[in-house]
Amino acid sequence: MATQVPTSRLLRDNALTITQALPNNTNNTTSYIDIGSGPFNPEEITVEISVPAIPGHTTANNLQIQLWTSATTSGAAVTSPLIECDVLGVTSSGSVATTFRFKLPPGTKRYIAFHSIATTDDCSAATMTITLLV
Repeated sequence: MATQVPTSRLLRDNALTITQALPNNTNNTTSYIDIGSGPFNPEEITVEISVPAIPGHTTANNLQIQLWTSATTSGAAVTSPLIECDVLGVTSSGSVATTFRFKLPPGTKRYIAFHSIATTDDCSAATMTITLLV
C-alpha cells in the first residue's frame, strides 16, 4: 500500500482575492467573499492575510483584523470562535510586514468579510491583501 503524503502547496485564485485600504483612526470592513455552498467543510479553506509594513503605525497599539461571516451579503458578525489577527505598532519605526494564515473555523457561513480596527494610528497609507488559498 502506498503512503500518502499531504502537500502544503496552495494556489491563489484572483477571483477569491480582495484588497482593502487600512483604516485611519477608525475601522472599516472589506467586501464579501462568497465561499460557496458546495459539499465541503469551511475548515478546509485556508485564508492568507498580507499586511505590508506601516510607517504610520507608531503607537504600541494593535491593528486588529477580524473575520466576519454571514449567510447573506449583509449583517455580518464576528465568527465564534473569534478569529483575530493583530499587528503591533512599533514606536520608532512603525509596524513590520506581517502575513497570517489560518483555516476557517467550523460553522463559517457562506459569505466572509474582514473588519479592520485601527483606533489610534493612521494606517490608511497601506493596503492589506486577503486571499483564499485552494
